[in-house]
Amino acid sequence: MRYCITWLIVLLGTCAWSQARFSGTVSDAASLMPIDGVSVFVSQTQCGTLTGKSGTFTFSCDGLRLPATLVFRMLGYKEQTVVVERSATGLSIALESVALELPPAVVRAGKADTVWGSETLNVADFSFASDGLLLLTYEKEDRWKRQEDSKLTLVTGAAVRLLNRDGRETAGPLLPESAEYLYDAYPGAVIAKCHRSRYEIICADGTIGYLPVPDSVFTTQVAPVVDTLGSSMVLTSYHPEYPALEYSLYNPADSSTRLIRQVVDEETMALFRSEFKYLHPRQKLEAFRYELKTGVDKEVVAAFMTGFSKSDYYRAPNAPLFVLKDSIWVFDHTHEKRLSYDRHVQQADSLALTYHRVKNPDKWSGKMLQDRSTGLLYTLITRNGIHRIHPVSTAGELGPATQLEFRFVDRVRIHEGWVYYIYRPFESSQKRFLYREPLAK
Repeated sequence: MRYCITWLIVLLGTCAWSQARFSGTVSDAASLMPIDGVSVFVSQTQCGTLTGKSGTFTFSCDGLRLPATLVFRMLGYKEQTVVVERSATGLSIALESVALELPPAVVRAGKADTVWGSETLNVADFSFASDGLLLLTYEKEDRWKRQEDSKLTLVTGAAVRLLNRDGRETAGPLLPESAEYLYDAYPGAVIAKCHRSRYEIICADGTIGYLPVPDSVFTTQVAPVVDTLGSSMVLTSYHPEYPALEYSLYNPADSSTRLIRQVVDEETMALFRSEFKYLHPRQKLEAFRYELKTGVDKEVVAAFMTGFSKSDYYRAPNAPLFVLKDSIWVFDHTHEKRLSYDRHVQQADSLALTYHRVKNPDKWSGKMLQDRSTGLLYTLITRNGIHRIHPVSTAGELGPATQLEFRFVDRVRIHEGWVYYIYRPFESSQKRFLYREPLAK
């Protein structure tokens, strides 16, 4: 998978300047294959470019102070720098894959421990990154929204803060627009989802910066990646408005893809495709013409035309996938099965799932969480706003529950045996704080 990024840093200071030209090729250190979309720029300047499909780059900088440092950066690879004394052509750069690893959390005492709070700022979201704990903070929620954005939670005055493991805090600049949440499903990267755009969060040299992520790049090269297995990537075709998905294993070295599992909610799919029957003849013709043009089934087109996925009859497939050591585990709640596969995508076993069939007043949250530092899995069961977190074994059995101290908490995540969440006491003037509690042993 290739991911394009652009790095802009304002250069301060005056000195002796010259003109320089740079060109070369960037490849993968393991496979020696050229890498498309690598960001190549001169450190502390706005001068740079992206590599093309053949991994080549060429650009020139006017008024550049020499010697200078060329930086080569791309998601999934270790950043590399080259110091140049003069114009350099024919450079050959080999980037190494990044080992994905989450840091340990800051140890604190107490049950419901405040990790971060402020008298003026709220916490909208948080994520564990290689540099520490990232916080998305904001001043207030945007109450004035367009009708099409009425269901979105947008916050203004948003910025990203980094809590280092040594207790230091670094505040980044304000995001260019109203923010929604942090996206961290792509291994080794955290992306701030804003109202109209996305920005990768870059922490370097004690500063925080934001790199624009084009929608086309996010949709095709970032969102499909679920996890990694060795040097391969686990991909998904999941779309929240389509009642089917596929998991596959992609090997960048030879561009091969192997299907892991296809999950279809047959009942919802039957209703989904039946929407075509209720279209006006003119709309049926429009759907048929779209099928001829794009190859997408006219019955699928019809369901999107009618907005069936927004109705009460729609149900998205619930089948999260996790990589544990060198195995793949699919918890297919749609068909009430837990399936496991080895690293060669050969199915090892299949067991029945029952823990999600809880009775009122209990309610299964529909979510599974993974502690990426330990690989352990958990699920949430709620009752009247009270969360109980159960460990889930690979056999689909629930362990002892941890009941959270507060009700109606938000953004629950687990890291190194601790439950992190955002909470504000009801009818309190307190802002939204980040808390954590230890899990039951």
